[in-house]
Amino acid sequence: MTPETYARLEDWSVTTLGVHHGPDSGFTAPELLMQRHIKGAVFGSPKHADGSVVTLTRVVAVGRFVQTKTGHWYRLGEPADAYRKFLSGIRPDWDPENPYAVRSWSKKL
Repeated sequence: MTPETYARLEDWSVTTLGVHHGPDSGFTAPELLMQRHIKGAVFGSPKHADGSVVTLTRVVAVGRFVQTKTGHWYRLGEPADAYRKFLSGIRPDWDPENPYAVRSWSKKL
């Protein structure tokens, strides 16, 4: 499997499955989390219909491509507009080419 064949997540955001930081945003800055999950609409997945909203199991490798603890790979498309707005308020240096900022202990791809 090559990165071009990974399922794609669109309209994605980072979540902690119920614990959120920020004023009623429902989002979390990825660098604040020990266990990060991504929620978004999936396309090109053999397990889900295109456009289905999924929450990934814990993310263990990050960058433009992310890997879950269960070993599945996804490529990140565009983040949700509301999440991008949330990030702009707390991360003015947010890089759309490397959209998933993390603590230094995470494996970056």
